[in-house]
Amino acid sequence: MDTVWHSARRYVESGELKLIASASLERLPGAEKVPTIAETYPGVDVIAFNALVTQGGTPAPIVEKLSADVRAIVASDAFLERVKNLGINAYGNTPAELRAWMTKEMARWKEVAQASNIKAE
Repeated sequence: MDTVWHSARRYVESGELKLIASASLERLPGAEKVPTIAETYPGVDVIAFNALVTQGGTPAPIVEKLSADVRAIVASDAFLERVKNLGINAYGNTPAELRAWMTKEMARWKEVAQASNIKAE
């Protein structure tokens, strides 16, 4: 079963679900004793993520203002405390950092899909 930790956590804590490994490179907040898959199979790193994006052609000053405001929120103590309790790692990337990461991830998963002969339907 692959799920987002903040959704599964209550079932793990109640004993209804047994967590055997995390697919991310880092151990999960609140489940530090549970190993990552990468500890056995190096290189395995699968995460769920959220990002704020705009349509192409949005003026750079607007993108930069949105980015600065979001990064300020993500760095705030209130936000960090809230997501910590959800078991979420928060990152406030610049537009260039997010673009580079997404480009890398798309290439990575394209390779996985092609190697596995996975086709979109």
